[in-house]
Amino acid sequence: MRQEHSVVWVSCHADGFAHWNSIARKAGMPLSQHTASGQLQYIDADAHLESNETLSSLLDDIRMGITVAQSTTNAHEPSPAYLARTLVVVDSLSFLQWSLPGSVEEVHASLVHFYRSLRALCRTEHAALLTLQHADACSAVSANGSLDAGDEKLFRLLLRSADLWVAVNELASGRAADCDGELTVHALGRTAAAALAPASRDELIPLDAFRLDRPSQACLFRIVPDGTGPKNAYGVRSSVKIWSRGSGQGLA
Repeated sequence: MRQEHSVVWVSCHADGFAHWNSIARKAGMPLSQHTASGQLQYIDADAHLESNETLSSLLDDIRMGITVAQSTTNAHEPSPAYLARTLVVVDSLSFLQWSLPGSVEEVHASLVHFYRSLRALCRTEHAALLTLQHADACSAVSANGSLDAGDEKLFRLLLRSADLWVAVNELASGRAADCDGELTVHALGRTAAAALAPASRDELIPLDAFRLDRPSQACLFRIVPDGTGPKNAYGVRSSVKIWSRGSGQGLA
């Protein structure tokens, strides 16, 4: 992390901070030193699930986390106004969705309110928002649509407002010995396709604009053993290699 930036990490599953700290340490970036300085605020969403106001209290916690995180950054190194001061990571909205009680419609309505409130908060606090969704299939890549109505509703909600979509998928041919999957980055300049798509459960048709337009080029990736990946700009070895199809060249 750079001194003028901070991170608020919202964990929505039960692995806990120790799990993520272990992963980050293997990648050459232990989280403990950043939590000690306050630059990284770790929020356990699971602690709010017993509350009657789960999403409301979680949002309050995130608001406080942003305030504390930004108070620790280096104010003597101002960044351009268009750059976010804080990155808010929600890992993941899928786990949060699965943990909430109620029908698909009730849970979706609650998530819509939470997500819009969170976006408004991030906009006010000059923070960027990164959300993670797990889904077996979605209508942007599958003619059969999603396997889960809740996943599909959540996916369309995110497409309506996201600037960038990073899709991580397994290989269509199955896992290879030297490759773990493919990664595609979509600049969402056609979000009207999602905004205008029917939202009712019986009309979850494929998002043809995304499936039929020329897609972004997919890159391949491999998670490499500790200490063997390419070095990044800071001299730290990456735990992931990324390369374009046919090149055989790994990138940090």
